[in-house]
Amino acid sequence: MIVLKADDGLIDAPMWGLHYMRLTKQLSMSNYLRLEHSKLVYTVETPTVLKIDERLVIHDLLFRQLAESAGIFDTGKSGTGQTARLPGL
Repeated sequence: MIVLKADDGLIDAPMWGLHYMRLTKQLSMSNYLRLEHSKLVYTVETPTVLKIDERLVIHDLLFRQLAESAGIFDTGKSGTGQTARLPGL
C-alpha cells in the first residue's frame, strides 16, 4: 500500500502507480479508465463522520463546481436562480 501526502486536501497521484497496478493485474476499472482515457481525474471523498445527506450535498456542490469550471454546467448565471454553495459559507 502506498500512502500519498495530501496538500490542502488534494493528492497528486503519480502515473507510475497506475502502471504498477496494471503490471500486477490489480488495476480497477476506474483506474483503467484514468490510465487509458482521461487526461484529468478527480476522486471525491468526504468525512465518514458526516451524515450521508451532508456528504451528498458536498459531492453535489463539488461536481457542479467542477462541471462549471470545465464549461459544462452553469451554476446560476443561466437565469435559473440556482447557485452551488456550501451551506453556511
